[in-house]
Amino acid sequence: MRPTLTLAVAVTALAAPAARAVDLTRIDRTIAKEPAYQTKSPKYGLLVFGPEATHRVWVVLDGQALYLDRNGNGDLTDDGAPLASAVEEPRVDRPSYQFRALHKFDLGDLKFGGRIYAGVGVMHTLIKPDCKPDDRDTEEMLNAFRKDPGLTRVGFTVRVGQVRHQCVARFADRPADAPVLHFDGPLTLAPLEDYPELVRGDKPADLRFVVGCRGTGFKTFTILDYDEIPNDVNPRLDIEYPAKEPGKPPVKSRVQLGRC
Repeated sequence: MRPTLTLAVAVTALAAPAARAVDLTRIDRTIAKEPAYQTKSPKYGLLVFGPEATHRVWVVLDGQALYLDRNGNGDLTDDGAPLASAVEEPRVDRPSYQFRALHKFDLGDLKFGGRIYAGVGVMHTLIKPDCKPDDRDTEEMLNAFRKDPGLTRVGFTVRVGQVRHQCVARFADRPADAPVLHFDGPLTLAPLEDYPELVRGDKPADLRFVVGCRGTGFKTFTILDYDEIPNDVNPRLDIEYPAKEPGKPPVKSRVQLGRC
């Protein structure tokens, strides 16, 4: 059985001024005005910035072009021409590699609320359907792609202060379903692996976590770069183990996380 894991407050040393976690599912996902797209199926994502997710930026992928609501006013027609991608072919020659092309966009800096979100980069990774997966994540992605050949995988990098944040999301066919990626928001922990397992017995279990901000949608956790997190930031976990005997209270302990 798995224990229940709850984060203590030690990661707030990296965060902007303390704020309650925002319910991102309640964010209005309508776009005030859209351009005439070149493709029949543009793909939508929403970036939010700041502890309260006050600043919201729509990103729409239109084939190899990218529309960016740079001023955050919900109008995609007043921010200039769409950005063109720099297309790269991966220099990886192994059957298990899952991408056939990389479309990169350089968004530069975004400025909201007196803060600069620097070096914003976007990468649309085109999936190679005939790759031979050698791990569970790749196999799941390929299965999802086979069910939905329009699956659009888009990655982001944003530098907040001295720390780089990264996230990968699956863009949606309409704004109402768009994933929400939160940068510079309340920090928490998430398991590094998607399938951590704790098994009863004497065999030790190795769990690894990353620090970042939660979003909404499939795998929208924004990760802070490990090497750039200050050494004096050491998160703690309150762990609750189920009792060995039915009806007994759970066993609780507090663990100081070390660095890998």
